Amino acid sequence: MLTSTADATKTISISGVSIPDSKLASEATELVRDTEPALLFNHSTRLYYFASIAGKRRELKFDPELLFIGPMFHDMGLAPGVARALQLQFFRLADITD
Repeated sequence: MLTSTADATKTISISGVSIPDSKLASEATELVRDTEPALLFNHSTRLYYFASIAGKRRELKFDPELLFIGPMFHDMGLAPGVARALQLQFFRLADITD
């Protein structure tokens, strides 16, 4: 289990699953780590491992990089400051469509 955001920068393999080694995954990791509290960042990382292991056990074909991006951003709106920015953007869009 990851206990801090610093732990997530290490290459960890769980049941043969590791974080994809790509520019997209690295940039997503950096953005989420810098935006979300450690609790949400670690939760998102664990979700990726869980989904990958579940997919492998069911012998599903999936793109690990794409599967990584989904969990990393799924709680972004809960991060302090981000929720307010999204709310303001929503209201701006609502004004445009009226």
